[in-house]
Amino acid sequence: TVMTKENLYEKKLHGDLLFPFQHYTMVTDSCNIFVPYHWHKEIEIILVMEGEVELLLDGNKQLLKKGDIIFVNSGQLHQYTSLTKRLIYYAYVFPMDFLKFEDEDITQTTIIEPLCRQELCFPTMLPRTSSCYERVHQLIRSIIGSNEKQEESFQLLTKAYLYEMIGLLSQNGLLTRQLNPSRELTTYRKILLYIQEHYQDRI
Repeated sequence: TVMTKENLYEKKLHGDLLFPFQHYTMVTDSCNIFVPYHWHKEIEIILVMEGEVELLLDGNKQLLKKGDIIFVNSGQLHQYTSLTKRLIYYAYVFPMDFLKFEDEDITQTTIIEPLCRQELCFPTMLPRTSSCYERVHQLIRSIIGSNEKQEESFQLLTKAYLYEMIGLLSQNGLLTRQLNPSRELTTYRKILLYIQEHYQDRI
């Protein structure tokens, strides 16, 4: 099968219809972890707890080590490959639209809506030197722990943690303007789409 952005789209439902938020705990002591190239509309947050993993993000490779915090924005192609025998990382996937408020207020118009429209984007990597790094690290672990236990009102707590995280990123000037894929990457996706649509045709 030829890879295209369309057939790399991850169609599976994260969480459930009433709460489409999903946590993943990736652990290995002996085998390789490989999550093939894919994309989804949801935001994905990665926290590496042990070991090293290679991230391929929109064609660019990054080595992730213990303590690294990564944000994968909506629509970004990404792939994970373990590089060490021992590897633990958390992934949390959530739909930005589900953080909207019913009524408009300044936080919705200046932060939440722009994030939903991708006029604002999450940073690829949270700098360890950032004053909010430790708190964001703690919030991710709280989100994972809360979603694993699924105690009463864990859904509300999850949203509260995410709101605080977004607020801290905004406060520290870490929300970036719209992602602009490189010309080469845009062309690459068009070529792959054309091949996928015409691979059965005669040359």
